[in-house]
Amino acid sequence: MTVSIAAHGSGSGVLAEQLNGRRHGAFRVVRQSESLEELMGACQAGLAQVALFVGDDHSLDATTVDRLRALGVIVLILSPDRVERERLSRVGAVTLPADAGVAQVEEILSSALDVPGRRSDPPAVTGDGGAPGPRIRPGISWARVGHSGFAVQPSPDSTGPTAPVSADSGGVESEGTDSEGSNPGEGSRVTKGSGRNRPDGTRSAEEHPGPPGVLAVWGPAGAPGRTTVAVNLAAELAMEGRRVVLLDADTYGASVASHLGLLDESAGLAQACRLADQGRFDGPALERCRVPLTVGQGSLDVLSGLTRPERWTELRGPALSLVIDLCSSTYDHVVIDVGFCLEADEELSFDTMAPRRNAAALTALGAAERVYAVGEATAVGLPRLVRAIPSLLDAAPQAQAVVLMNKVRQDAVGRFPERQVREAWERFGPSLPIGSFLPFSPEIVDIALRNGNVLAESAPQSELRRAVRSVVCAPAQRSRKSSVFYTTTRWMGSR
Repeated sequence: MTVSIAAHGSGSGVLAEQLNGRRHGAFRVVRQSESLEELMGACQAGLAQVALFVGDDHSLDATTVDRLRALGVIVLILSPDRVERERLSRVGAVTLPADAGVAQVEEILSSALDVPGRRSDPPAVTGDGGAPGPRIRPGISWARVGHSGFAVQPSPDSTGPTAPVSADSGGVESEGTDSEGSNPGEGSRVTKGSGRNRPDGTRSAEEHPGPPGVLAVWGPAGAPGRTTVAVNLAAELAMEGRRVVLLDADTYGASVASHLGLLDESAGLAQACRLADQGRFDGPALERCRVPLTVGQGSLDVLSGLTRPERWTELRGPALSLVIDLCSSTYDHVVIDVGFCLEADEELSFDTMAPRRNAAALTALGAAERVYAVGEATAVGLPRLVRAIPSLLDAAPQAQAVVLMNKVRQDAVGRFPERQVREAWERFGPSLPIGSFLPFSPEIVDIALRNGNVLAESAPQSELRRAVRSVVCAPAQRSRKSSVFYTTTRWMGSR
């Protein structure tokens, strides 16, 4: 069987002649493209199983590579620049030095094509001898990174097959400034330090079981209180001594920064996605994009959201997937505030390379291990959630879905509101049960929002704070320093 190759680049002609001139060769160059668009067209038409790039092509990014791989195409880069090869390896390409011979090209392509399920898994090898990174979650994107932004490559000093080395050792530099020139580290509650949330001596997530690593908080249209829940869930986990990062992936109305009293001129998540799309997102880049905050006795990192909804194209699916992967390998918990709209734009996803309007929400839900579906306990909010749950389950089939009924009050649903809502849900709703009820406390929420605090800081004894905390912290898992009594004592003593 002959494998077809579409080639692009100034030096592709010589390599094409060598490949096509080999007798009984398994690989043949069928198209030499003058532009990236022409190569993409050949691959989309099914004319090639391998996309070969010779020379430096700085136009290649995670979105392009992910699109080619979604077509089942292996992306092979021959570049003389080691730093460029490392960058492209991060976004999922197979790389070789520019002086690699035909035999080496055939060998690495044979290895990559032999990988089972190559439409969703990364190639087994790279031309530099190592794997592109450990497999974190299948089915989201082929581009993967290792723990804390390290690539996995062989080391002559290691006894095993691989050893972690810095993917930035070649001097890759990335900018930590937002496109509008703001510094994401500005804010009244920003803490200074090395960027590690967990102080020395605290327990890891494995030592005290709790929620899974990647948590998404979603809700239908109509302001059911999704961001309030997401911010306070992240804060409660942080106060338990966990390392937590909060991502604002709402492309319609990002408001995490406002809830936490931060300046919102910067968009940390957009910066991270931009660097990930270029293959330059690693541990140091994450340090520059995040905003560290102190919440109670814990600390929380934040990647703030878009300052304007028209900037939604900056949160592309493949790049956001890389950001979530690195965060999940760096932190104990990744909490993602997800926008309401789950429309998939199927025509765009199959027919063009145009970005999808709701790619951020769909990518976040596809990466989540647990999804909290927040609904409003009113005559309008309850039917909206009931009708939206099937779309949520389609978007996150792998995740555990937990329904949180928010703003529960007697004035909206009558006497015994929890019983009334539960009976209506069991009668008209899906088979998914209601996990928790959150009481309606507008004064408490308004005070917290006005002061840029979480509920544990502004109203530690409130019923709403206890209800939110019970969602992620079982009684046996609650540490003394995050208890209501301890937090209240410190809060009153500081007045």
